[in-house]
Amino acid sequence: PKGVGILYSTPQHFDNLLHGGEQEDKRRASTENMIGIVGMAQALSDAVANKDKNFEHVEELNQAFLDGISGLDYYINGSENRMPHVLNIGFPNQNNGMLLTRLDLEGIAVSTGSACTAGTVDPSHVLASLYGDDSHRLTESIRVSFSELNTIEEVQELAQKLKEIVGN
Repeated sequence: PKGVGILYSTPQHFDNLLHGGEQEDKRRASTENMIGIVGMAQALSDAVANKDKNFEHVEELNQAFLDGISGLDYYINGSENRMPHVLNIGFPNQNNGMLLTRLDLEGIAVSTGSACTAGTVDPSHVLASLYGDDSHRLTESIRVSFSELNTIEEVQELAQKLKEIVGN
């Protein structure tokens, strides 16, 4: 649930952002969001219980996407030993900014970098580290994320839209 998180820490000291009352051993201010905490615990329990099934589903989505764009000229950034949840893929001679805009107009959300760099126009620092600041990959690549909540139909729609956009 929004507004709830877990901090796992071995016994060590860390400074609080907010200083709280005696009821929380001065570790946090205000009262805990118990409903959110219970929801978070259930979400964590569900994620752990379905970890293998979800991983297999995401692998299937990733492969279905790659199968769906067969025939397009593309390259995959990174190594073959990667997690299936994120695919950084480039399309030669295709400006990733224009690609993002056209996909956005189709209701499809992809990015050119990680979530922590959202809102910036700078090229991916990861790709720059891998391939150099002058690499064409910085302006041709997009980042596609897959989740256990995505469907095969959504992935096929993305592949079809890319074929329409990049194929032209």
